[in-house]
Amino acid sequence: LLDQFRMDDGRLANVLAPCEGYDLHALRQHFTQGLDAQHVFWIFRRALSVLGYAHSQGILHGNIEPAHIIVRPQDHNVWLVDWCYAVLRPKETGMGFRALNAGYSAPEVAERKAPLPAADLYSLGLTMLYLLGGDPAQQQIPPQTPEPLARLLRFLLRPSAIQRPQEAWVLYHELEVMREKIYGPHQFLELRV
Repeated sequence: LLDQFRMDDGRLANVLAPCEGYDLHALRQHFTQGLDAQHVFWIFRRALSVLGYAHSQGILHGNIEPAHIIVRPQDHNVWLVDWCYAVLRPKETGMGFRALNAGYSAPEVAERKAPLPAADLYSLGLTMLYLLGGDPAQQQIPPQTPEPLARLLRFLLRPSAIQRPQEAWVLYHELEVMREKIYGPHQFLELRV
């Protein structure tokens, strides 16, 4: 955030630094069959680190989808953008979900249930499924997805929020262990777009 100001109509405007990279729709257009799982692992982990921090501060993103994740391939930087529908400390404030994204929102959003971190993790799971080349509408995971990753995605996409993971930091660490078991020690893997 570089600056903020009020517009003549009273709305608050934010001036943000540019994020150079590709949103996940652009990556999926380039990799029409889906991005290789080795790349999805690092994108997934970095997005989980953002959510881990936000959730630890009592903030839910509330509207994760492919357009809201920006990737800079040359240094593996990832941004989670568009926090305008964020939910701030819902237990304290009574704030509910502020956006329903029919393609990516968890079931509890439409049901107007209390916001939990599981809703962000559900949306992130669908977003990673899409990036892998799957069909989010059908929750169809591509057959080339490594089974441990497919199992994690199915866990994230359970219909009930209380049956899903609630802790992004735990998933962040589990994903690294999973990646190492599948691909070996960590190496920087160049993503050429």
